[in-house]
Amino acid sequence: MSIYRHIPAPPLNQYVDFFWYYVDLSPDHDREHVLPDGTFELIVNLQEIPRKLFRDAASTGYDAFERGWISGAHAKFLVIDALPQSSMIGVHFKPGGAAAFLGIPAGELAGHVVELDAVWGITVWEWRDQLLAPRTPGSKFGILERLLSQRLAHNKLRQRHGDAVAWALGRYMAEPDLQTITSVSSRVGLSHKHFIDLFRRQTGLSPKVFCRIRRF
Repeated sequence: MSIYRHIPAPPLNQYVDFFWYYVDLSPDHDREHVLPDGTFELIVNLQEIPRKLFRDAASTGYDAFERGWISGAHAKFLVIDALPQSSMIGVHFKPGGAAAFLGIPAGELAGHVVELDAVWGITVWEWRDQLLAPRTPGSKFGILERLLSQRLAHNKLRQRHGDAVAWALGRYMAEPDLQTITSVSSRVGLSHKHFIDLFRRQTGLSPKVFCRIRRF
């Protein structure tokens, strides 16, 4: 089993916390609980075995995901399968960072896990083919950087007041117990309602839910 992490170069590091890659992971359990942290996760399966997302902790019902998927910001934990000798690569975005790559408001994916082609079209599987080819972690991370750089360059969605949301995220992450929606929205010069709408469009969550998750 091998696990690798990589921090991408600018400008991707403004939006991405880190890339990760693991090969031949063999857990000693068959399910995992994934806790919410207010961020998005992009995952590419480097095997041909579909992965399961269970509908709740006690359920045997599940949704299957095959080649790659993106998990929006969630307000509660997820339950996934844990298979022996798994190999995957992925992107852990910073809070609000995924919006720069999606082409749609982040709020549309909140609480959902969707196959990548539902967001970026079927050509996204050409990305996966490229990621399957190289053998070294550095080569795979280099391809992933180039692919995300292309998405960033071609993203047509323009986030108005992006600096205001970025400032608010900084305050909430530093002091989730102390900051209120009204105090932050007034500092950035937006109405209470407009601020909540912009925050949800970029992060996928309301400020209140985001702070609750960060406190947890």
